[in-house]
Amino acid sequence: MKKMRKFAWIFMAAMTVAGFSACSNSEDEDLPGTGGDGGDGGNPGTPSVVVKDTIYQFNNIEADYTPINELCPGWTHEIVSPADDDRTWQSKIFTNKTDNSVDKYIQATAHDSTDKNAGLAYDWWMISPALNVKDAAKKIFSFYSEGSYWQASTKLEVYVLNEPKSTASSKEKLDVKIATSADGNFKWVASGDISLEGKGDIVYIGFHYVAEGGKSKSTTYCIDDFAFGRNQVEHFVEAGEEPDPTPEVDWTKAKTVA
Repeated sequence: MKKMRKFAWIFMAAMTVAGFSACSNSEDEDLPGTGGDGGDGGNPGTPSVVVKDTIYQFNNIEADYTPINELCPGWTHEIVSPADDDRTWQSKIFTNKTDNSVDKYIQATAHDSTDKNAGLAYDWWMISPALNVKDAAKKIFSFYSEGSYWQASTKLEVYVLNEPKSTASSKEKLDVKIATSADGNFKWVASGDISLEGKGDIVYIGFHYVAEGGKSKSTTYCIDDFAFGRNQVEHFVEAGEEPDPTPEVDWTKAKTVA
């Protein structure tokens, strides 16, 4: 059974019954011809997936290292550099050994334990599906972030774009709350609700990761629970089975074996 802290599982069950994708709990739609101006620069393309009320919790992840674009329709990734390296924003599964709960999310890291990629400069983008701000009941988005192995040379930025690419004709860096070293390792940090008022009718959210390759030279950043058109929810995890209690031992009967 799945659980969410302070978020009704009944609602999630209803969403599943309605036939929504495992990747998101939303009414993701294929809306050819919707387009929209996407901001001052215009958006010449027609997005294949446009959403106006969604939350992506990446529950369909089955293994590590699956690129975001293969997991969720409408999401894209772009490797600016290095061109000959296939690592990017990818799936990650973490199992808590204490309670067997499972956390699934998207991760970016330039770490290589072999140090073979030392000296390489990593520059990646993960970009959301087209967000229909014009028709959304709530013109806001939110997400959770966490980090670990903090390095000053690594940065994570969030942008609003009018096209799903790093070279979008309209690109604005947003001042949003992202996990920092002050939050500690592996601590999910809520962004809070971020307004998209006045940003365009159809927009995209881009997560920009820049890091140095090599062994222990980059921060690992993770993103989860991306929501649009609704208020931010609590972070979601899959509940595991409770571990068996540690049996009591009567040490007075213990024997020493030579």
